[in-house]
Amino acid sequence: IFIRRTNSHPSIKWGQKKDHILLTIAVQDIDKPEINIESSKLHFKGQQTRGLTYDTILEFFDQIDPKVSLLFPYKVQAL
Repeated sequence: IFIRRTNSHPSIKWGQKKDHILLTIAVQDIDKPEINIESSKLHFKGQQTRGLTYDTILEFFDQIDPKVSLLFPYKVQAL
């Protein structure tokens, strides 16, 4: 079996208030996701256990302070 590996863009949900933003990147079965937050962008990269690769850069409208940014990675499992 040959699985072609291609880059794909994950589903991203954005919520914003005056003093903060909330991003949810919805992907399944990702091993060791790479998330890099800079003042002007967020870079998400990861590979599904089934072969699909995600590589996305989200550019922000304005500068943020990456030092106060928080990451809350979690897994949701189907019952």
